[in-house]
Amino acid sequence: SKSKTVYMEVLILTTSHFKSSGHNHLQDIRPYF
Repeated sequence: SKSKTVYMEVLILTTSHFKSSGHNHLQDIRPYF
């Protein structure tokens, strides 16, 4: 499904962003689940 693909792309981008920012990305994005 297209929506799932978009979700995964956003998740990857968010994870990459927090990694490059030096944050604990798993903790930072957890509220969105």
